Amino acid sequence: MTDGDEVVRWRSGLARTVRGTRTLQLGVGPDATLLDGLTADDWHLLALLERGPRRRDVGASLPPGGPRTARTRQLLALLEGAGAVVVGTGGGALPGTAGSLVGADVAVVGGGGLGIALTVALAASGARTCALVDDADVGPADVLPGGASVGDVGRRAAHVAAEAVHRLVPDVRTACPVDPDLVLLVSAQVPDAPAGVPLVQAGTTHLPVVVRPDHVVVGPLVVPGRGACLHCVDLHHSDVDPGVADAVRLLRRGAGRVRAPGAATAALVVGLAAVLAAGSGPALRAGVEVRVGAGGSTVWRRWSAHPTCGCVGWPDPGPQRPPVRGDEAPPAPGHAAGATMAA
Repeated sequence: MTDGDEVVRWRSGLARTVRGTRTLQLGVGPDATLLDGLTADDWHLLALLERGPRRRDVGASLPPGGPRTARTRQLLALLEGAGAVVVGTGGGALPGTAGSLVGADVAVVGGGGLGIALTVALAASGARTCALVDDADVGPADVLPGGASVGDVGRRAAHVAAEAVHRLVPDVRTACPVDPDLVLLVSAQVPDAPAGVPLVQAGTTHLPVVVRPDHVVVGPLVVPGRGACLHCVDLHHSDVDPGVADAVRLLRRGAGRVRAPGAATAALVVGLAAVLAAGSGPALRAGVEVRVGAGGSTVWRRWSAHPTCGCVGWPDPGPQRPPVRGDEAPPAPGHAAGATMAA
């Protein structure tokens, strides 16, 4: 492999905050780094890193020499020096962006029997790590094809999931990842929006799976900075019905244990969750959700970011600028390289 074949992408879990149209903050607290004086071309480069491009593709549209190429190389070098990006072979693409779970570190939170089946399915999709975070015991209603068996009733759900994964894919790790690429939040009645807040702040892709008596909602797929978060969805509902926020809080408080849907519905939900998590196909992007009815019917929709939410996306750089003038220098290393520390 040549240097040009290496994939460059943002370090998983790195919080990135846009501050105005020319400044990006990397990280949080006294150790955060500021990139200042960013141009429209710089923002195009930073947005490109969301997709994990090959190094040689980053500057493919630029001329072979000159100030624009030098600026791109310097900005990449600054990001690498600050530990903001990782360089690798590309196996382990970020869920929701590159159409693959191969090599990804995945955690499934809650869900009982459905959580077990989801964990096994994602492990079979090529994840490097796939762990269920669920301290509840398996009940008779949690028995599902591809998940818990009758003999697992009474055992800890997380242990059952780990054993099921190892039977199918022995090399997959089942310890909960410290810095996951993807988190599935399985809940009853309403999405676990509070659990999504720290995931958005950390830049972690996550996918809610909400089980209700007559249907299951898979999504929306939340890719921080690229579409709606779970709080955006709550705000959209409140725009239509101002009283819905109080109802959601009550439902969340009394949601209780997730009751697994019927076997056929569960199989469809598991498959759709795996497809959405991998981001396969042009229609499966950030903000997409699927409602699965008890009879197998599906209703698809895509949520947009709510204008009052505050989950920040990349600023619109506008039309591509012409090549910079020969007298326009790259960002000064002492400022744009991250020497300026955020308070």
